[in-house]
Order: sequence, then structure tokens, then C-alpha cells
Amino acid sequence: MVQWREQFGMAVEPEGVRFQSPVFVIGCMRSGTTFLADKLSEHPQLLKIGNELRDVWTTLGNAPCSEDENFRRSADDFDPVVAANMAAYFSRYATISRSATRHLMRLSYRLRKRRGRVFYDWDNLVPLNKSTRLINKIGYVHSLFPNSKIVLIVRGLGGQSASMKVFVDRMQHVTKSTFAMSSNPGSAWAQVQTADSGPDKFVTAYPPDFRAIPEMWVRLNLMALLDLQKLPSENYRVVRYEDLVTKPSEYVKALFDFLDLEEAHVEKAKSISNSPTSITNAVSDGNLLTWWESALNNDEREVIEHVKHSIAYAKIEQILDKIAITV
Repeated sequence: MVQWREQFGMAVEPEGVRFQSPVFVIGCMRSGTTFLADKLSEHPQLLKIGNELRDVWTTLGNAPCSEDENFRRSADDFDPVVAANMAAYFSRYATISRSATRHLMRLSYRLRKRRGRVFYDWDNLVPLNKSTRLINKIGYVHSLFPNSKIVLIVRGLGGQSASMKVFVDRMQHVTKSTFAMSSNPGSAWAQVQTADSGPDKFVTAYPPDFRAIPEMWVRLNLMALLDLQKLPSENYRVVRYEDLVTKPSEYVKALFDFLDLEEAHVEKAKSISNSPTSITNAVSDGNLLTWWESALNNDEREVIEHVKHSIAYAKIEQILDKIAITV
């Protein structure tokens, strides 16, 4: 009877499958998270799970990531039910991704963007979630998935601020919304129709106040870097956007090495790292490292310089000098 069951795949106790801890690519908006996640997901094991998963993290993950509410979460907010729900979601997404329809969707994206991958090593799959909405929730993410790998990408203050400004300006023509900086020091951007909600809710907003952008850069990156330093060093890496632009092959390879993927794919990882990399930006024109200087007016550049002289900015640079990867 036992042999009969095994022959027809009807064992009473099917073989268990170990859940592969996810990889998280995190950073401020307009910092290169999409490019980096797409590049990494060319690896046979790294399947990109959705995009920001804002609704999923909000409803299943108890981590508000909506446009108007993006509250901080820390390890103190850990909930085993949430961990189980998110693990189940990642597993279900991976299962659905094996369908013919999903293969065609990935093929279409690959042909249009020349990024990502169509076929994967399904037996050794690692979920990869890219999100700018988790930048104020790093400790919380680690508590849910203690074996996960977190990659934080940090773009320079000037470049990120200019890209964010142009991005929001273009959105204004469609949504008429403003990006507001909450008075809650743990909150990220709130995208609202009006920032005129009283001093207790918002400190400032862009538009009209450009200062909101670099000040939010400082808030979010300092929070993320301080949170990362509380984690075991083997769980995270920090990469500067400018380094990734300058030496994409070297830094992509360093990240693949950090992720400790299957030996069977070492040569493929080398090939992906060495393949020509076209880093495009939806709002940046010209040199990705210097274009921002002409994208900002004199007053805005003065704001950038003022923020660079702050104690918080100096702390960020100090931490980056200490923990950002170099090759």
C-alpha cells in the first residue's frame, strides 16, 4: 500500500518545502531601487515579487504603505501572524509565477525594458521585493524575516532631490497632489490633495516648499541607516547610487556574492554582472551624476548646501563611509 501511494504521488505526509527568506531592495523614491531590483532579478533564483506591494504590506503586513499613510514600524511591532501571512503571500506569488501567463508577462517586460528574466530556477527560488515604502520599516521587516537579506541603495542628496522635484512636478499635471512631510518623525511621504491640514499633521510639503524634499531625504536615510546598524552585518548591504552608476558590473557582482546564491549559477551571475548595463532614469537628462545641478535653480541649490551643513547630514555621510560597500 505504501509503495502504491508513493508511486502515484499520494503519500499521507507530503515532503515539506523550506521557505526561502526574501531579499529586500529598499531606498528613497528616485534612488535607483527599480533599476537595481530589475538587474538582480536577471539571476535565475531571484524572482521579483510584484512592485511596491503597497496594498499587501498595508493589509497583510500591518505596515501602512498607502499614498496618504506611511507610518514607521519597528521590531517591537512584530506579529507572528503577520510573518506567516507575508510568507504565504510570497510563496503563493512564486507558485502563480510558474504559469504560462506570467512567463509571457515577464517576456514582454524583458523585451520592452531589457531587464528582468523570463525563466527561473523554481526549486531554489528566492523572493525579491523592491520597495521604497519600507525604508522606515527595516527593523520590522527583519523581525518578520530574520534570515532575509536587505539591500539599501542611497542616492546623493542633490541627485535624489532634483529627480524627486521633477517627478512630483510632472505628477502635478495628472494628480494635482502634493508630497507632504508629516510632523511624525517616523513617517515617510504622504501624497495628499492639500497640505493645508494644520501644523500638527504636516511640517511642510512640495509643492510649494522645495525644502521638504532634502529634509525628507535626511529623515528617511538616517532612519534607515541607524536601523540597519542594529542588524547582524551578514543581513544587509548598503550601496551608493553613484557607485552603482560608475561601476555597475563590480557592484552588481558584489551584491550577488552577498546574497550567497547557488553555486550552480555562479557563471550566470558573472555573466549578468558583466553584461552591458544601461541605467536610464525617467526624469534625468544627460549625465546621471551631474544633471541635477542644472535641474535646480539657485535658491534650490542653496537649500541643498544648507542641508549638507547639518549635523544629521554629517551623520549620514559618516555611517555611509563606514558601511557602504566598496569594490
